[in-house]
Amino acid sequence: MSDDNLEIVRRQFELWNEGDLDAAIAHYHPDVVMIAPEGWPEGPRTDGADAWRRQAERLRDTWGRARVEIDELRAIGDERVVARIRYLTEGGDKAISFDTPMGAMFVIEAGRITRGEYSWSFDQALEAAEQ
Repeated sequence: MSDDNLEIVRRQFELWNEGDLDAAIAHYHPDVVMIAPEGWPEGPRTDGADAWRRQAERLRDTWGRARVEIDELRAIGDERVVARIRYLTEGGDKAISFDTPMGAMFVIEAGRITRGEYSWSFDQALEAAEQ
């Protein structure tokens, strides 16, 4: 099961990078809870796949180009995956680029992401996975 969960997380990031938000969001449970890293401008929590899709659109539309690079994926038990990622953005309204290292923890149940927590570090994501 952990290999399947790793693939779910990997694939939803790939689809997001391709701009296929419908296919990416299909990997999420309709009642998914998404937690943003501390200090995130849009607020700390997003409830539901539809709200998460709108947030993903905002993230993509703010920049001329935005993508997520996966540096590491790690299964934690049967239901959790932790990712070391970099959020890469270029141009757009801000006309500047960022390479932002982040961590993310996902809970997968019955083949869909039911919870995601983004943080500013991989270590924080590992801590979230152990709770």
